[in-house]
Amino acid sequence: MRVMVGGYRDGADVHQLRAVIAAAQREVGGMERAHAISALQDSVATDVSRRVLAQMVQLTPPLVANGRTILVACVAGELRDDAAHRLCDALDLAGFDIRFLGASVPADDLADRVRSEDPDLIALSLTVPTWAPALREAVHAVRAVAPAVPLALDAGDGTTPWARALAAELAIAICASSDAELVRRARVTLGI
Repeated sequence: MRVMVGGYRDGADVHQLRAVIAAAQREVGGMERAHAISALQDSVATDVSRRVLAQMVQLTPPLVANGRTILVACVAGELRDDAAHRLCDALDLAGFDIRFLGASVPADDLADRVRSEDPDLIALSLTVPTWAPALREAVHAVRAVAPAVPLALDAGDGTTPWARALAAELAIAICASSDAELVRRARVTLGI
């Protein structure tokens, strides 16, 4: 942890360091799914990653707000919110106003928050295709209350075939292979 934060203090690019952490977390998650490490070891690695990212965000000078609000939520059943937290940090560093709803947000609650928050973009997070039915339900609920608001899919790694297929099936505007790409595409989608 000290090496990453020290590297940042020494001038390393925060986005490059965040990409390294995200890649490491994807690898750890894959190892846990393959039973090469325990769920406890995965949780410890996730906690270390979160603490490093939190320190880097605190050390980063604030950007000028771009006036756009993005609502980020994990779909119902999705309890792993580390990818969504990383996305929130990346969006925050890019000047977006973030509303993070947390893990396992029921579709009806999500629709209520969309109605009350009036976001410019909604990013829905899931880490495995197991939660595809919950994503479908969330998308339908959101579109019922805010049909013109663009959606983004944060699947940890948007290059996976299942993530691309879900995004295409549900006409989700953004399905990116990294947080940096999602931020870039959000700017383009929102005309920033």
